Parts: sequence; C-alpha cells; structure tokens
Amino acid sequence: QNEFKLFLPTKEKIKRFRQDKEELEKEYQLSTKPETLSIDIFADETGKTDDFTMVGSLWILDQKRSAEIQRDLTDWIYSNKDKSNFPKEFHFKEIDNKGHDLDFYIEFVERFLTIADMYSFKAISVNKTKIKRMRTQELVNELFYQLVRQGIEHELETKRLEPPRQIHYIKDDDSDDSRFTIKQLNQKITDALTTHYEGKIILNSIVPMNSKLNPLIQIADLFTGSLNRIYNHQSKNKTNNAKDEFANYFLRKIKLYEISTETEKLFGDSTFKVSDMSVVYLYHK
Repeated sequence: QNEFKLFLPTKEKIKRFRQDKEELEKEYQLSTKPETLSIDIFADETGKTDDFTMVGSLWILDQKRSAEIQRDLTDWIYSNKDKSNFPKEFHFKEIDNKGHDLDFYIEFVERFLTIADMYSFKAISVNKTKIKRMRTQELVNELFYQLVRQGIEHELETKRLEPPRQIHYIKDDDSDDSRFTIKQLNQKITDALTTHYEGKIILNSIVPMNSKLNPLIQIADLFTGSLNRIYNHQSKNKTNNAKDEFANYFLRKIKLYEISTETEKLFGDSTFKVSDMSVVYLYHK
C-alpha cells in the first residue's frame, strides 16, 4: 500500500495522523531493538624512532564492565593521590629509574588485574628496518588496523567474542594525529570489517583521548611501554633500572605469548590461531 502509493489520504488531518503514527512506530522499534554489545579497545603506540614500532592495547569485551573498572581505578587513584611519590599519572616513561614510585605502579596494575574480567592484552610490532619506502605514520596506521583484525580473530577463536558487536577504539591522544589521519584509519578499519564480517562486527568510533582522563588508557600505556622496553631497550643496554623491573614484572604477570613471523605477512590477510589472553604479534623476520 505504502510502496505503490495506494489509498493515499485525501484529507490533511488524516495524512498528519498517519505520519504521526508512523513516527511513533519508528521510535518504538528503535527503543525496543536489542542493543548491540560493545568492545572497548584502549590503545597506545610507541617506538616510532626505534627499530621496533608497535601498538599495544587493552581489550574489554563488555562496555558496562569497562565503565565500572574505570570508576574503581579512578576512586583508588583519588584515595591515594596525596601519598608521597604517588604518580600524577601512570605513564611508563615517568617511572622513576631508582624505583621510588615503583610500588604504586605495581599496585595499580594489581588493582586492575584483581577487579577486571572479560579483558585481554594484545600488541602488534614490526621491525621497520625491514620495511622500505613507507612513512612512519603510514606504518603506525597499518598496525592500528592489523591489531583490530588479529584481535577480533583471536577473540572469535577463543570464543570469548560472539557477533554482533560494535567497537569503540580509544587511542592515546598523539600530537601527530590529524583529523585526516583519524578519518583515514576509520575508513580503513570500517571497510575491512565490512569485507570480513559482513556488518556483524562494526567500528562505532575512533576517539583520540588524553590518557589523564581514563585510567584504562594508562594501563594500555604501561603494557605498551613494557613491550618497548623489552624489544627496543633491553637488547641494546646491559644496565637495568626500575623501568626494566616493572616491564619484566608486567609481561610476566599477564603471561604474554609471542607469535613471531615474517615482516611481509603484515600486509596480508593472514591471521594466527592463539588461545592466550595476552599476545604480541611480532613481525621481524
């Protein structure tokens, strides 16, 4: 009737009545439609000037739990902020080399691991000395994209994730980011998800956010910074300090599993089967 324009109203009053009824029906359908579950990905990048460039991330598979964990960590930070040597913000690079604040960093991570559930750590790293004629920002964008692809396959393989899902990608705000860079990355991930998952897994948003505003970005920073310390620093420096102690503690605590493969595979569609909750995909051969 509506499709073929049959039995159209002859009076304006009836026409308005039908339009109002149609709008109410649309609102009802939207309000009663089951909400698509969300994944929160908190990501950070590092190693742009080192051999290994990497993106590390924390995945929370339930957005409601993500908000609850954030509140708990924020409350914990607030209750401890006046203590001597307590960090203004948990940043790996700010760890005191002599370890004066190390106990707080470890307590922060322990707090997260105690209260968190439905989470995993994922990272992707490439030896950029083996990649020719590619700008660093292009490479970083590729890593952000591949992290989502590999990460989703990881979660599907372990059956911790079932479609449909929408993804909220929250990355630590970087001064190098531009609107165009974010838009490019958004389009690349959106197109790939459409191709591989036929609309059952979609990208809702990519949001650059100051890490001061979110303790889970700080957790992602500590994870990523620990990886950078292991792969870029420890191989070149024999002397260790509190940063090395923290990095070794963190990656041992989360039982990081390493998948090592050829650099050329970074730009393909291949994925890797792995069951561990914490994994780094290392492209370096």
